[in-house]
Amino acid sequence: MRSQSRWLLRGVLLGLLTLAVAIGQAAPTATGAPLGQAGGYLVYLPAVQVGGGLITGRIVSARGSVAADSVALYCGDTGIGSVRLSETFLAHDGAFSFGLNTAVTGTQFCFVYYARSGSDLTKLAWLDSGDVTEIGRDQVRDLGALDATGIDLGSPSSGATVSMPTDFSWARRNTSSDNYVLWLADPAVNLDTLTTSNLGYVDHVRIGSLAADAGYQPNVEYLWGLEVYMPNGSFGGTTGRTIRFSNIVTFGVSQVLGTLSEIGPLTRRPVHQAGNN
Repeated sequence: MRSQSRWLLRGVLLGLLTLAVAIGQAAPTATGAPLGQAGGYLVYLPAVQVGGGLITGRIVSARGSVAADSVALYCGDTGIGSVRLSETFLAHDGAFSFGLNTAVTGTQFCFVYYARSGSDLTKLAWLDSGDVTEIGRDQVRDLGALDATGIDLGSPSSGATVSMPTDFSWARRNTSSDNYVLWLADPAVNLDTLTTSNLGYVDHVRIGSLAADAGYQPNVEYLWGLEVYMPNGSFGGTTGRTIRFSNIVTFGVSQVLGTLSEIGPLTRRPVHQAGNN
């Protein structure tokens, strides 16, 4: 009977268990090896992942296709920074899957970073999954749907020169849990990016002053845009729109609503503010 069997199971224990399975022409699946038939018996061979776990999810947009846009996996350690380990291009369903070589433990973290290709403003320019931590060697971490639906900037228009105070406006997405933050950046990267505090689910904010020590000057071209923070820990944003201020009003207290306050650079993240729309 054994000589007539059409299946082979070989187990080798070398610190980690490796299974080599051949069952006719069937291929393994995401949840395990296929059911093979030996004589009159069904044999189920569970999948065994060696190395690290798996990070999966989907990039979605209510307004535009994410096909041909890219997603990349970054991993690192707190206080040290991160490196890009892998990158792939999305199909129409927006699904992605990244395998890890080792477990993620302690102060280690990974995140998935989406980047829009081209200038289709119906999608966010970029989207960050937020930190993913504590991923076991055999664990699948599904991030679910990450929303890259775009935000339409309103006023000031691109290239406008405005005086302070001035109103900034945009069209809210149809997601009431969104939390918006307005930013101002120097395209020459000589000055740190300024942001408001969390604004909530609003469609405008009046900016009356900038942080006193920020260094921004009148009649110099800067970029403004939005970031959006979501309850699942992900966050994303628009590319910048050019703006000049005819006058600069400064304010000495940071993190006051309506004041753009200086923040340090987020060195472990890719550069978000580049570009113009």
